[in-house]
Parts: sequence; C-alpha cells; structure tokens
Amino acid sequence: EGCSSSSINNETIFITVLLAFLGWTFTFVLSEWNRQTTARIRHLNDQIEKLYGPLFATFIANDEAWKAYYRHYRNQRGRELQGKKIGDLSMENPEERVVLQRWRTWVSSVYQPLNRDMV
Repeated sequence: EGCSSSSINNETIFITVLLAFLGWTFTFVLSEWNRQTTARIRHLNDQIEKLYGPLFATFIANDEAWKAYYRHYRNQRGRELQGKKIGDLSMENPEERVVLQRWRTWVSSVYQPLNRDMV
C-alpha cells in the first residue's frame, strides 16, 4: 500500500503540474492573441481617423458651400435660367453668360478645390 499511495501521489502531482502548465499556456496564448487583436484594432482606428476625419470635414465644407451658393442664387436662378439647365446655357446670350461665368467661377474656385482635397 505504501507504494500505491506514493504512486497516486506522483500521479496527482503530475496531473496537477500538467493542468497548471496547460492553464498557464492557454492564458498566455489567449492574452497574446488579445494583445495582437487590440493592436490591430488600434491601428485600424488610427487609419480610419486619419483618412475619414479630414474627408468627412471636407465633405461637410463642400456641402455647406453648395447650400450657401444655392441659397444666395436660387431666387435669381428661375429668372436667369428660365427652366434651362446650366449645360444648356449659351455664352452668346449676355444674361446666360453672367450665370455661366458666375457658375464656372464658383465651381473652379470653391467646389473643385474641395473635391480635389477629398481625393
């Protein structure tokens, strides 16, 4: 019996040590995986913030610029365009030329630079 209890003791000790080692290994692997995942998420968040933060701000500026332009000229637009679209206007007609020049100036000095900033 003395040998049997020693054998059980050795097996118990071995199993206890093995389970402790497996638990430590599992905890280590899981914490390493968690650390790497957190680092990847942090990197992705940084990329999104650096790209989409300025992009969103430029989009909002572009939208506000268009709304301001539209509010300023919408009352005149009906009289000036008489149902025509910008593409249908002629530089030959003096009234339409004013509308076209104003539109082209706004597009080239406000709208397009903001669009280029987004690219």
